[in-house]
Amino acid sequence: SYVRNGAVLDLNIVPQAIDAKVAGSDYAPYTIRIKIEPLAKSVEQTLMKKSRLSLDSLQQLITGEFPAELKKDFFAESKGLFPTPKAIKFSCSCPDSARMCKHIAATLYGAAARLDEKPELFFLLRGIKIETFVGDMIKSESKKLIKKSSQKSRRVIDVGDDELSAMFG
Repeated sequence: SYVRNGAVLDLNIVPQAIDAKVAGSDYAPYTIRIKIEPLAKSVEQTLMKKSRLSLDSLQQLITGEFPAELKKDFFAESKGLFPTPKAIKFSCSCPDSARMCKHIAATLYGAAARLDEKPELFFLLRGIKIETFVGDMIKSESKKLIKKSSQKSRRVIDVGDDELSAMFG
């Protein structure tokens, strides 16, 4: 109801955090900070490797979508893009002593709605620049193609122009 009634006044998804101002019973809005640990480099490298397998997935990542063939990998517990509960820390300036007060819950609901609209924010939240993630994949694939291009293909007809003309009359 806090989200539906406009109590979440300001919500920002920034690298490794969600910041919000939520109206409550006090005259000033409460300040919420939800910190998310960055994605382990090994997990990031594994996700990159799996994303390289499909150019379609690369295109979808560029447009901020999770490719269907990679959802299992991206959503895998402890090995995907989503943080484990231990990787999330909450803080709220309200006097409630609960680990997760209603202001934090409202912020999480608001963040979920924002992430549904713009899934590419998951990368930002986990400390990954999607441009870098996709850019690194493109660089890696380009290097492979350039390396292959220096090898002569067996399908190239290795004859001079005169012989080629003669071959085709």
